[in-house]
Amino acid sequence: MNISIIVTYNPDDKVLDIINSLLHQNTEIIVVDNCSDNSKIINKVLEIQKDKENINFHKLKKNLGLSKAQNIGIKYSRERNAEFTFFFDQDTKIPNNYIETMIENWNQIDQTDNKIGILGPNYLNPETKEGAKFLILDKNKYKLFKINYGSNEVNNLISSGLMVKNTVFDSVGLMDESFFIDQIDTDFSIRVNDNGYKIYVTANTQLEHCIGETSTKKIFGKVFKTNNHSAMRKYFFIRNSFWTIKKNRLSGPMKVYIAHQIIYTFLTAILFEKNKGIKLIKMGQGFIDGIRYFSKENQKQ
Repeated sequence: MNISIIVTYNPDDKVLDIINSLLHQNTEIIVVDNCSDNSKIINKVLEIQKDKENINFHKLKKNLGLSKAQNIGIKYSRERNAEFTFFFDQDTKIPNNYIETMIENWNQIDQTDNKIGILGPNYLNPETKEGAKFLILDKNKYKLFKINYGSNEVNNLISSGLMVKNTVFDSVGLMDESFFIDQIDTDFSIRVNDNGYKIYVTANTQLEHCIGETSTKKIFGKVFKTNNHSAMRKYFFIRNSFWTIKKNRLSGPMKVYIAHQIIYTFLTAILFEKNKGIKLIKMGQGFIDGIRYFSKENQKQ
């Protein structure tokens, strides 16, 4: 048995497409809703649930964050003794044979490397029509690459489309609920590696997924991509980036990678995004709260 977790918060019709696709695949579905306001879409989900046995709906009384909602799904998956748990964002577009293809690829990798703990797909940004770049850490540096064929070991994956073997949670633990949203998957990927498991990505299946409302700008021949996230999302990204560095024993290249992400987020928001003022304020608050976490942890040591 496999369980697919879909976390929703004020979703649009795209979530219905994901559900309808998964209903015809080798998986049971749990939708965890973070107290959405748009009852029209949620009511449609409930209508689907009435007619189908392999979908469950769990509505929270308030927005408890992505990581809390994911953990509710993970606990349900483990109670059901599922072998694998899949994670999906509410706006991701998946192929109709996604689950089967991922399991096939997992089994192929497992024949040569039984340390695999996570498998992710290739990603296509539907707005820019570009494929995703994946992180690989060397001893002295990090690099980002696109995958065109086969499967590759990587060091970090985003959660949408993620396939996790449920026994991994026994040693790695669940998602960190203190993060609320953003960098949850980075923290989880780090802990997966630290516990001796490996992370793979396969080019044999692809999801359509974009992070925020992606836009591309060019200055002096240099291309900048910005996600146009809200000011609150900027806050959590900056704060949680510092928390990720502090709570985990990171290699030098991983620290540099996260530091570059922080700088890039500040830079692109200030140069290219709307509502710069409030975003700068929230990012500043995230920076301060991240530093405070450093200080508190240092005082404990």
